[in-house]
Amino acid sequence: MRYISDDGKIFNSERECMDHENSEKKRAEQEMIKKEKEEKERQEELELINRRYTELQDLINNYEKKHRVKQKVYFSPFYEFLDRM
Repeated sequence: MRYISDDGKIFNSERECMDHENSEKKRAEQEMIKKEKEEKERQEELELINRRYTELQDLINNYEKKHRVKQKVYFSPFYEFLDRM
């Protein structure tokens, strides 16, 4: 007797079929965990960037107030970095 897995593969025994299906489920779970981890890391990095950007803006504002500078500082590389995200 032959057994067909959920993904259409054919096996000679029920055990082989079950092992294949279990390994596929485990692989899918691991892939989902990996994607969740990567998304969490991306969010943490973006939060760090936002905090540092806020700190930088505060430093610029303090500098402008302290030295009575009206001209804004240009941060092209930073904005180009954000555009790539």
